[in-house]
Amino acid sequence: MTLFLLDLALERSKDSPLTVTLNLSTVRANRLAVRIISAVVAHCRRWKTAELQISNALIPHFAPIRNHLPLLSDLIVQNFGDFPMPFPYAQVAPRLAHVTLNGFPHENSPLPWDSIGRTFSETVFPMEVRAMEIYLKILKNNPQLESLDVTYPDAGKRSKSNLTHFSLRRLFTDDGNLIRALTLPKLEELVVGPENDTMPAIRDMLTRSKCSPRSLRLIDFTLDKDLRTILSSSANLRTLVLRFIGWGAEDEKTMELLVKMLAEPSFLPRLEDLEILIDQERDEEPLDGPFRIMFINDAFVQMLAARWERRRPAERQGDLRRVCVLAELPSTVGLSKSRGVGGLQKMSDEGLDVIVLARDPRASDLSQAAKNISYVYM
Repeated sequence: MTLFLLDLALERSKDSPLTVTLNLSTVRANRLAVRIISAVVAHCRRWKTAELQISNALIPHFAPIRNHLPLLSDLIVQNFGDFPMPFPYAQVAPRLAHVTLNGFPHENSPLPWDSIGRTFSETVFPMEVRAMEIYLKILKNNPQLESLDVTYPDAGKRSKSNLTHFSLRRLFTDDGNLIRALTLPKLEELVVGPENDTMPAIRDMLTRSKCSPRSLRLIDFTLDKDLRTILSSSANLRTLVLRFIGWGAEDEKTMELLVKMLAEPSFLPRLEDLEILIDQERDEEPLDGPFRIMFINDAFVQMLAARWERRRPAERQGDLRRVCVLAELPSTVGLSKSRGVGGLQKMSDEGLDVIVLARDPRASDLSQAAKNISYVYM
């Protein structure tokens, strides 16, 4: 029945471009899986978007798509094998604009590296040790690339050269060495992973590039001197996303200091969107807690209120519009009912998009919340 419906859908779609999604990550090369792949591959000249989650055993069955992808613009391939095989079938795709690869040995998975239109994202196979210079080569060969999103093991090797890229607007990396090797005058969005040496590299790169990003996302960071310098010089920043993995005394100090800085009108004057995420420790059993997340207090609400109250009705750009605080951990927070929750409720009624969500194991009622505000103890 599955094959019949698939063949019928492909037949009725005639010559229309196709969006193909195959999730066969846990499937071996059995007869049904091979026949499904064969049916879809037979129409590869119509593929416009392809998202393939596949195991090693199925990769060879995609060989017929080689040199037959004239319409393909978006490609996502995830390999779930223990020892990933290459995916060498998409090196001729003249319209390819967005690429995401996860779990592939890079050099054996050729793509049209000098014609990727806009975005490239990859999580490198752990044995890959030449990732940084490969990405520098991709950037050099693709002056039109707008987004680079890469995660790979840090080999600890610095590049001797510096590459200026005039189109890249978004960079996601956890490698300070890659950041040191780049000058990005058009950079608008920066996402940085939890590595110790990234902040000095970012500081120097932004100074070198003479740019001021509109969006900054930091993962598991500390508010050191370099980050304070970065934030203080980011007058154009609209979006600030802060993600903590776990929670401890140093994280509390970091947020207390940042709240004090945000209370100053001249600090991040154009901030519109503030998001703070506190996640469970990686690969850990759920923690009992409760954790004391005390920066979520009346002073935090007062800081938000000061920014909200100075909004300009005739000029909305640069006004605080959204605040989201999500704590996955079982937590106690420092908000009072009248000034804290009441202040959030008032701003919500006036139009601020505000969410404060924390888990509190002491709460028996899931709806301990003000009426129109997502302030909830779960």
